[in-house]
Amino acid sequence: MSIRFLALYLSGLLGLTCILPSLITVVPDAESALSAAQGICAVGAALSAAVGLLCGWLSVEHAVNRSRLLRSVLVMLAIGWTLFLLLGVIG
Repeated sequence: MSIRFLALYLSGLLGLTCILPSLITVVPDAESALSAAQGICAVGAALSAAVGLLCGWLSVEHAVNRSRLLRSVLVMLAIGWTLFLLLGVIG
């Protein structure tokens, strides 16, 4: 998988996570914590989308697009966040 795909996939997951809590009702005491979580997910989605767009603009031979460390981090984040969402829905 390319770094661009992983970054945009992660951006979509974080965006989905940002939108999903607005579909549920929460007790009034927990609204501030939910708003903070939504803000953190929105910032993460924007940063991940920026990384994906940057990698799309750069050539395939560029050092960023060939970075194993960045690819490994994005793979771990994508797998971890997908499992987090699945366990939240199933469990």
